[in-house]
Amino acid sequence: MVEVKRTHTALVRLTDAEWASWNVAARGAGYGRTAAWVREVVAGVVAGEGSGVRRDDQAARALVGQLARIGSNLNQVTRSLHVAMNDGGPRLELEDVEAVVRATGEELRALREVMER
Repeated sequence: MVEVKRTHTALVRLTDAEWASWNVAARGAGYGRTAAWVREVVAGVVAGEGSGVRRDDQAARALVGQLARIGSNLNQVTRSLHVAMNDGGPRLELEDVEAVVRATGEELRALREVMER
């Protein structure tokens, strides 16, 4: 198969958030390069093949679950710190905070693994 030489460049300006989300979407769709993903998405739209975005619903559900657990861990830490500092509640032990931070780190590592697939 003869590769077609590409001689034109299309420039698109993105915010940091847009760039990050495009990179995540490209990796999630199995592309190593964001440019290749953008080319395929646009080509699919031009060819009338829908949005051109491949979605892995199972991975998306896993991400939502991971994010929910991370949020829950952070809420627990925040609530405990507020109670300990403001209401004179039970003293928060450093080990408890470290355990929640470790659990949050584990959730983030699991999330990272899902994102890298």
